[in-house]
Amino acid sequence: MFALALGLPLLTLVWQSFFRNLAQPFFSSAAQATLDNYDFILSYPIFLSAVKTSVLLAAMAATIVAGLTFVMAWIAQRSLPRYGFILDALAFAPIAIPGVIVGAGILVAYLMLPIPIYNTIWILLVAYVTLYLPYGMRFASSGITQIHRELEEAASMSGAGLGQIFRQIMLPLLAPVLLAGWIYVFVLAVRELGALDLPGRSRHPCARDHQPHHVGGGRQLRRGGGAGRHPDRSARHHRRRPARGRTAHPTARTSAAVVTRRRS
Repeated sequence: MFALALGLPLLTLVWQSFFRNLAQPFFSSAAQATLDNYDFILSYPIFLSAVKTSVLLAAMAATIVAGLTFVMAWIAQRSLPRYGFILDALAFAPIAIPGVIVGAGILVAYLMLPIPIYNTIWILLVAYVTLYLPYGMRFASSGITQIHRELEEAASMSGAGLGQIFRQIMLPLLAPVLLAGWIYVFVLAVRELGALDLPGRSRHPCARDHQPHHVGGGRQLRRGGGAGRHPDRSARHHRRRPARGRTAHPTARTSAAVVTRRRS
C-alpha cells in the first residue's frame, strides 16, 4: 500500500522526465527517451547557485532552530517550570499563522527597524527560523521530558557547571532527538514557498525563484508595472466610453445626413 501511495507517483515523475512530451508511463511510446531535460536544467545559468543557496539557508535555519529550541525547552521545563508554559506558547504561536502573513510581518518589521537585512539572504533566514520554531520546540521538549532531573542534580552535586552538564549529559542524550528535529526542519525549509513571497528579493537566487509563473500567485505582484492585473481587465479599464452629449465624429455626421436625405 505504501509503495502504491508514494512509490508509484515518484516513479511516474522519473519516467516522464526522460521524455519531451507527455508519455504514458511504463508502456511503449512513439517518442524516444532522452536526457535533454536533465541537460537543460543542469546547464541553466543560475540553477546550481539557486540550489546551493536554498540548501545553505535550510541548513542554517535547521541548526539555529535546533540550538535555540534546545535552550528554550530547557528553560521552560527546568529553569522556570512554573512559567514555562508561556515560553512554550510563544514558541508554538507561529504554527497557527499562515506563512504569507509571517512574511508580511517580517517585511514590515525590517522595513521600519534600522537593521539592514532587507533584500538579503538573512531576511529569508529570519523567516525560516520564525516559521519552524514550533517544530523544533516540540522535538526538544519531548526529548528533555524523557531525561530525569536526577542526572543534572547528581552532576551538579559532583561539582559540574551548567556548561559541563549541557555538554556531557544533556547533549549526548538529546542528540538523536535534535538530529531528527534538524532533518525535519531542513526538509521543510528546502521546500518552503509561501513565506518567501513577501520578504523581498534576495541578491542570492533561491530554487523557489525559478518556479513557473502559475505557481505562487504573488509573482507578478512582486515585479511591479501592471502587477497582478489581467490583460483583458486592463484593456477594459483603459478603454474610454464616449460621453453623452459629445459631438460625433465628422464621418458619422456625414453618414447620418446621407441616410436622412434618402429617407426624405
